[in-house]
Amino acid sequence: MQPSVFLENLRRLHRDERSFLTSFVSGASLAPLRPQFLAEVRTKLGIEVPEMAFLGFDYQMSRIHAAAVMASAERPGPHPSGGGIDKGNQEHVDLLLAWESGEGVELLIVETEGVTGWSGKQLLSKAHWLGDVFGYGSGTENYAWLRPRFAIASPVPPPVDMITLEWPEWMVDAEGRPAWLQMPVPRDLLKVTRTMADGSVRATGGFWLV
Repeated sequence: MQPSVFLENLRRLHRDERSFLTSFVSGASLAPLRPQFLAEVRTKLGIEVPEMAFLGFDYQMSRIHAAAVMASAERPGPHPSGGGIDKGNQEHVDLLLAWESGEGVELLIVETEGVTGWSGKQLLSKAHWLGDVFGYGSGTENYAWLRPRFAIASPVPPPVDMITLEWPEWMVDAEGRPAWLQMPVPRDLLKVTRTMADGSVRATGGFWLV
């Protein structure tokens, strides 16, 4: 397996319309990662991410599996189901970073939470899916040359009572906590809320306020 083959597979499998639109509008199909972000990753996870690492937003998890199988397979297929490909409802990771490291590939998977709320159910669903792709132990069970890492990016730390018992071991530390990247957000954001005529909050009230 050549790491460059896997990375090329990741690029070609990322059939995401929003990525194409971003590239079309701004030309930013490949751009250096911000030094502030790289410094936060270095501090919180202790890893060095190259500024020109592969970057994919809303990356479909099953396609990570497909890219790995294609890079390792001796024939073009068909291949047995696995890695979530056989599931109808496809899950995405908010951000996928990938880069060559020695004879393998390092992956950093980042989920964004805490801006509009925390969804333990959604995180658990994604954790199970990532476990199917990489394994539930070190994360190298299915592909010895792939080393995945996980982090949550949010303006505030994850809740201390976040339940991660069913998460893969590689997604959390020894205390069962995921790595946290402090993500700055504008302080003047507004929120539209549905209300009653008197301003009391109600989804079916027929009014709204900010």
